[in-house]
Amino acid sequence: MTGDLVQENMDEGTKALLSHTVRDAIYDIRPHPERPRVKPYMYWHPDKKKACVKMLLKRSVALQALAAKETSEKAFFAKYATHCTGASNNERSMQKRQLKQLFLNNNSEYALVSDYIVGSVSPTTDDKEMGVSKHLTPEFETVQDLRKAICSPKMYTYPLLFDIFCAGLESGKLRSTKPMPVSRIEQIITVAHEAHFRLELWFSLRGGNYSHDSSKQNINERRAKFGEFCRCVNQDRHDNADKAFDNRRAAGPQTDNDSDSDDESDDGVAEDFY
Repeated sequence: MTGDLVQENMDEGTKALLSHTVRDAIYDIRPHPERPRVKPYMYWHPDKKKACVKMLLKRSVALQALAAKETSEKAFFAKYATHCTGASNNERSMQKRQLKQLFLNNNSEYALVSDYIVGSVSPTTDDKEMGVSKHLTPEFETVQDLRKAICSPKMYTYPLLFDIFCAGLESGKLRSTKPMPVSRIEQIITVAHEAHFRLELWFSLRGGNYSHDSSKQNINERRAKFGEFCRCVNQDRHDNADKAFDNRRAAGPQTDNDSDSDDESDDGVAEDFY
């Protein structure tokens, strides 16, 4: 069966469910200790065309039931692999833009830097040099100092940076999130999503006109770098999360959501990223 014919045979209802499941997987950044752990849906093997849809299927009982109705699971993967990968790349790109609007846009109260041009294609003679936000200058002299903190296992030890990062995630300004009170980082965002967000900010702070290289080599490098960031976040939570939260609480009268951290979600290695 040709690729075009496979695309024509796609069921519209199944496509809609795939797209919904993709959005749910990408935007569901809050931890759910009551649910079974599933693999983070952020990066898939760029050399395997069916890797994305296979990963998505593991997250949805409904999709598994639809796949079972096909002549084979392999046929389901072949039919919907391209649609699933395209929808996933689009939603992930949209989330990255929202992240930049939240933490890099000059008009955002959670901006980490000044004079960052979101979505710029090339620098102009009128562009100012990007600098550290005035809210963070007591902790960082340069943007490179800020980048080093973001990619380290000690980001939580910078109270001003930690507070802005948490407050932005608690604000409800990211798609599919609701405002929440001041909370422990373990309740705000999963390890994997935090690592993904910190990685995106680290890349973006190379310069206002930075854009990703879509080559397979670059994608593989990003997947490997994501693993490094997961380990940094995991160590940061193990070593510094409690003190960072206490410092945040002590900074001023705030509505508290002080339930105990889920210790099991903070120990270990692989499953911590889920």
